Amino acid sequence: MYYAEIRRDLLIAMRGKLSQTQLNRKLGFKFNQVYRWEKGASHISWPDFLRLAKARDHDMTRVLLSVFKFSAPLDRYDLFVRRLVGGSKVSEIARLNGVSVFRLRRWLKGVSPPDLEDILSLIDRHTHVLLVFIEMITDVRLIGPLRKSFEERHHETHLLRNFPSSGAVLRALELSEYQNLCLHEPGWISRKIRISMEDEVAILSGLLKANLIRKRNGKFTTLSKSFDPQGDFEAGKALRRYWLERSLKYVTQTKSPSTREAPIGQLVFSCSEEVKEKIVDRYSEFFSEIRGIIASDEKAPDQICVLGVQLLNPSKM
Repeated sequence: MYYAEIRRDLLIAMRGKLSQTQLNRKLGFKFNQVYRWEKGASHISWPDFLRLAKARDHDMTRVLLSVFKFSAPLDRYDLFVRRLVGGSKVSEIARLNGVSVFRLRRWLKGVSPPDLEDILSLIDRHTHVLLVFIEMITDVRLIGPLRKSFEERHHETHLLRNFPSSGAVLRALELSEYQNLCLHEPGWISRKIRISMEDEVAILSGLLKANLIRKRNGKFTTLSKSFDPQGDFEAGKALRRYWLERSLKYVTQTKSPSTREAPIGQLVFSCSEEVKEKIVDRYSEFFSEIRGIIASDEKAPDQICVLGVQLLNPSKM
């Protein structure tokens, strides 16, 4: 029902001031197919949604490239699905999204396309950037089920801009060591991730306001696995700068870092533009696969990790 409501509101928002009849004509229908899509009487496939988006002058090639780093042709829904789910197991993807393994394999083989609702579910559950995706197309505030999430995301990005270590605080609350505490201990988080006590207090307050955590039985518990600045350039820049600066400090002060504890490496090379684009594609696939590995971890977390990858061109730095 959740994704059906998003689908309905999204289609109505994209239609805008056009009547259903006018949009049907633009799409070449002689009957009211748009009405059937909006009411849920028939499912709108992902290819049909792309046709509708084009009819409303949305550059979906740019949207998918910007949000998902997807540069393949739009009609390759099989590659797009693979980009969204990364290296996750087919059985796990099917279970998480409430579809059959048979149907999922047909998407991945390019035999039959997924519906728009299926894509919305994949985006939400595997990449956690559904708000960013929809924000590239229409005003998220027009999408009823997402209004509250939109407001909370505003608090999240504001928090990340001012306190880039907020994500590490959120992850610290998931550690088994914290969960085993009888009550919250002020200063425990600041010692664990090496931030000031003032930042700890401010970040916990911000996380509460953003509805990412709650206090229960004297301790904080997390309410969301997602805390991603994607779509907010300033928040993303603040986050990258913060962790790069901490990485530089670590490398400078450490005489012989363990390759297992904190692997660090550089590869300087020359290549063509075509090869560079392939590397960028693999970069996105790599992070999708890493997210899948993290999601499959069934053991209680006992450490926090920060993974950063940069592909730089010295002549443009």
